[in-house]
Amino acid sequence: MFDAQCDFAALVYGEEDRPDSLLVDFARDLRRSGFHPAGIIQLGRNCQLIDRRLDVVVFPRDEVVAVIHVPACKSTGCRLDTRHLASVATEIATAVQKDADLVIINRFGKLEAEGQGLIALIKQAVSAEVPVLAAVPVRHFAKLLKFSAGMNVRLPCCRPALDRWWCSVARGPATRKYMNTFCEIAK
Repeated sequence: MFDAQCDFAALVYGEEDRPDSLLVDFARDLRRSGFHPAGIIQLGRNCQLIDRRLDVVVFPRDEVVAVIHVPACKSTGCRLDTRHLASVATEIATAVQKDADLVIINRFGKLEAEGQGLIALIKQAVSAEVPVLAAVPVRHFAKLLKFSAGMNVRLPCCRPALDRWWCSVARGPATRKYMNTFCEIAK
């Protein structure tokens, strides 16, 4: 599935990094430039005992939705609402088939490291030759390398690196417009 032509980037982040706002801003900038990003971007690290919400931004619609189920017993913590997540995944899969220029998966987390979660979307996008960008906590990067057979680009969690990578893989009619904005600045 993965080969040397694969446009798969891992935005690797540590505790001090904030990949969420970086990716939301990046996806929105792509939309303004005429591209069609598809994906799911988590807002915040995880749900807390005080605030039991875990929201994500879903592209292409650019809408914030909750993706957790709060169990009745407060001591058991939060759980992903797998039915809602599956619905979001179906929406993103449809966008990949139609016109997505980029698939953003945020996070390559525990479920994906175990071969579950949104892994199927990554495989679908790679098979369709749509570039993939996944935010990956440093602790899961080795598992991502194993999953991708080492065929991915490791990016630091910063906008200039993200823009340079995008300029190297962007395709389609909006490419020139984007390159006149972010790419020229990033050079």
